[in-house]
Amino acid sequence: MHALTTSVSATGRLSDGVQAEALIRSHLEAIKECPYADTYAELLCPSLAAITVPFQFTVAIDTDCSDDGGFTFPIETCSGETFQRITVGVSRESRPVLSMTTFKKL
Repeated sequence: MHALTTSVSATGRLSDGVQAEALIRSHLEAIKECPYADTYAELLCPSLAAITVPFQFTVAIDTDCSDDGGFTFPIETCSGETFQRITVGVSRESRPVLSMTTFKKL
């Protein structure tokens, strides 16, 4: 019985990872379609609003900028900067599942 429980648990974790990756990729593709913004939210980026996030998952989008590719500290606005780092993370019931980062040249 213990092996069956372990198998079900592992399948659930794999499923969470697969769902998280799909959510992240959908969000990154939606952000590509949006005009540049200091932060990406559904109101500023309607293509994000079209993504259905299952109730048990939470998606967080973080951004910061740099003029030389070195991201040593966050800045409030990307005005005058060259690169934007966009990180999308997914958690389930407050437990981190997966995050991915991409870069946008401004």
